[in-house]
Amino acid sequence: MKRAKAFLPWLRTKQNQLSQIVSLPARQQVNLITTRPPLYRNISSESLQEAIAEMQAILIAKGYLVTASGNFDKETEDAVKWFQRQHHLEDDGIVGALTWAALCYPELRRSEQPESLTIQRAIVNLQELLELAGFYIQNRDGFFGETTVRAVKRFQRTYGLHPDGVVGPLTWSVLLGMRQKPSRVDRLLVGVYLSRAEILCLFQEICIITYIVLGIYFSPVTTKGLNVVDLGKAITTAIALTCIMPFLPDRLLVKPPGDPRLFLLRYAHYVPVGIFSDSALEFLRRKLLG
Repeated sequence: MKRAKAFLPWLRTKQNQLSQIVSLPARQQVNLITTRPPLYRNISSESLQEAIAEMQAILIAKGYLVTASGNFDKETEDAVKWFQRQHHLEDDGIVGALTWAALCYPELRRSEQPESLTIQRAIVNLQELLELAGFYIQNRDGFFGETTVRAVKRFQRTYGLHPDGVVGPLTWSVLLGMRQKPSRVDRLLVGVYLSRAEILCLFQEICIITYIVLGIYFSPVTTKGLNVVDLGKAITTAIALTCIMPFLPDRLLVKPPGDPRLFLLRYAHYVPVGIFSDSALEFLRRKLLG
């Protein structure tokens, strides 16, 4: 009972502290994290000085800094901000995990062209990190092929990143340890279920196809009657229209409503695509057959 009574004041104190942090401006909230350096057992002033020297050497090699002063002075801060802007990072002049990743690791993406030796070594490093995390079991060949792309996307989905298969500063940072360890259940589910972005894209495609099928079924210009047996043909036609003529809705006079509350009408402008599907397909057939 005494512990419970003592716990309530402690909880109120923590809630007040949290509310003060949340009420801070966004930049101050970020600085609460980014201005704290990583700490480890053998950290010393010499190790911090070595990190500054390494950062300045990288900036000089990349052409962002002229001379290395050994101190994090105004010239170094300006060079860091310039580098951050060039790599689409927050130009706060703070060398945190993302900036270090951008400084030390190149952006990697799938390519069919032979890469330079530096990029090949970075890909081997990527494959090694993916293997250690349990996402890659092939040979470390230094080639960013389909197997590596699938491993990167699976890793990104597991840790809540956008699964685009591109290894930028954020993916590098998470690969290098800026993450929580997922459970075995999380690893299993990420291979079964789609991400939120993928579910949204799938839902949008279903809506578009549904409205095109409605246009096909109830087209006033269609001479033939359609029944339930023709549903498969109508769906196939709708999928074909969305694949081979995605520009057609933009050429129509009917546009989606601007009111976001009219959600079901957001894709209603695809109904005319189904209404004039016969004419569109006939026009396409004539173009292809000459």
